[in-house]
Amino acid sequence: MKIKSPEGKNRILLYGLGVTGKAILSTFPKAGWQVTLYNDQEVKLDDLVKEGLDPSKVDLAKDLDSIPWSDLAYVVKAPVIPLDKPLLERAREEGLPVCSDIELAYRLFPDQPMVAITGSNGKTTTTSMVAHILNKSGHPAIACGNIGLAVFEALDRADPDTWLVIESSSFQLASVDRFKPRFAAILNVTPDHIDWHRDFAHYAACKFNISKGQGPEDILYLNPHDRPSKEAFESGRFKAQVKWIDPEGEWAREIREPGFWTLVGSHNVDNALFAAGLCHDIGLDWPIIKKALQSFRAIEHRMEVVDTIDGVTYINDSKATNVDSAVQAIHSLQAPLIVIAGGYDKHVPFDEFYEAFRPQGKAMILMGQTRDSLKQGMEERGMGDRVVMVDSLKEAINRAHDLAQAGDVVLLSPASASWGMYNNFEERGREFKDLVKNLKK
Repeated sequence: MKIKSPEGKNRILLYGLGVTGKAILSTFPKAGWQVTLYNDQEVKLDDLVKEGLDPSKVDLAKDLDSIPWSDLAYVVKAPVIPLDKPLLERAREEGLPVCSDIELAYRLFPDQPMVAITGSNGKTTTTSMVAHILNKSGHPAIACGNIGLAVFEALDRADPDTWLVIESSSFQLASVDRFKPRFAAILNVTPDHIDWHRDFAHYAACKFNISKGQGPEDILYLNPHDRPSKEAFESGRFKAQVKWIDPEGEWAREIREPGFWTLVGSHNVDNALFAAGLCHDIGLDWPIIKKALQSFRAIEHRMEVVDTIDGVTYINDSKATNVDSAVQAIHSLQAPLIVIAGGYDKHVPFDEFYEAFRPQGKAMILMGQTRDSLKQGMEERGMGDRVVMVDSLKEAINRAHDLAQAGDVVLLSPASASWGMYNNFEERGREFKDLVKNLKK
């Protein structure tokens, strides 16, 4: 991968590690760039070697004064680092662009074909669908971004005509300015990550930033049932050509036909309509799109049926890290439910979660940081007798097994992030699947 800097400098400051940081450390030095790394926790060169990285072109900055500010072309930060950190304030004082990885990718590779997708829920599935449809139709595509494969890792693998289908988080979109995907979609905007964004208005504004750099020659897909998106459109926020998915149109009717595919839940119809619309505008006909959708399989950790044991179905929906996603999961199932919920507290209301659970919920097994507030909410709504408190996922599975009867569904749909108990939702989902397999043994 060749990386030419329009600014004429070939040094960047990387703030933070994680998936984004490791991707930059593995790609930029190979392209002849020098990287200065600053991290809030101490990093040693030996740590980089253990990660399989070459430390010879990486300088470690111990404090702000040891950073070679005048030599920098860009400052790129790990997505979850707050915007008000002293280092970022200093960078802005120095007149340096503070970029997320997707912003930097566009600045350095503006001619790479890009599709960008954001939303509170469904973006991983929709991103995967778009990449799947493109690849099935002979158009090389890589799903990347917040989906787990960093955008610079994808660029390292991509040819000039490879489509980057970028799942874009609110954290990444908080630090974009010129980012200009040819095609973009905002699936929905519901409260999430309020602990980081301060309030819903800032969270929504970051989601809408996916179209910040777009012009009339670009396309943005929106959901007519999503009120924040409609209000943003009516206020004139978007300069792109706006298109709306049609949940009642012919495509939607065909997707809803029994046996169309193996995915669970009506929300996946909307996801498919977004994917179909984007791919249609790229140049694919509906019959090709339809055939590819029918071969698409559920994403791991999103309404993933793990097994049926003694007539009880166990579903891994660990990806449901917010309330709306868990509500969609519950509404998609027509069976008595034992729901395992709780985790990291993102300071969002759970009202819709309680009401979705009420009609068919037999028991709500609670764990993690939010378990006490969830218990209180259930008690206030007269459902305290359905609450079971546990200290671990293993205990939750054992209690669910004791309570469940043939025909029931045990659903891991936490409505909360995994932090505090796990490193990520994938780790939580894998443990759930392992515990279910042990039950069968």
